[in-house]
Amino acid sequence: MNLERLRSALSDLEAPASKLPWAGDRPWRTETHTWEEAGLAVVDLHDLSVRLALRVVEALDDDELLAVCLITGRGKHVGGHSRLRRSVTEALRELAERRGWATWSRGPGRLMVAVDAAQVPTEGPSVLLVLVGALLLVAVFALSPMVGGVVVTAVVCAAVWRWLR
Repeated sequence: MNLERLRSALSDLEAPASKLPWAGDRPWRTETHTWEEAGLAVVDLHDLSVRLALRVVEALDDDELLAVCLITGRGKHVGGHSRLRRSVTEALRELAERRGWATWSRGPGRLMVAVDAAQVPTEGPSVLLVLVGALLLVAVFALSPMVGGVVVTAVVCAAVWRWLR
C-alpha cells in the first residue's frame, strides 16, 4: 500500500478526529500523521482515540498492503499502560493472523505489520556509515580533546533522545 493510497484510505478519519476534545491543540490529519521512512509507510496514532485508532487497523485490511509501521507511543503519560497500544496491538495481531501476515514491535512505541517481513527496510545506519562516523569522531577528538568531548556528548545525547522517542 503506497503512501497516497494509505492517506486516501485514512482521510475519512479526519472529520471524527476533529471532534476529539484535544483536536484544537493537536489535530490529527493524514498530511501530518502519515509519512514514509525508507520506503515504509508510517502512521502516527497519537492524537486519535482508541476507537479511531482501531479504524486505522481496519483500513490496513487491504490486498495492496506490503508493510506499515504504526506509532502507538509507549504510554508515558498514562503510567506505561497505554489502552491505545494494547487495543491496537490486539487488533493488528488478529488482522495479521487472519491474513497470514507478520507483526512485531520495532522499538518501544512502534508496531509493524507486513505481508512479507523480508520486504521491510532494516532500521539503522549501514556499517559503512557507522565506520565513517566513528573515524570522524576519532579525528575530531585527536585534533581537540575538548571539542571532541563536546561532539561525543552531543552524539550520545542525540542517540538517547532518538531511543526515548
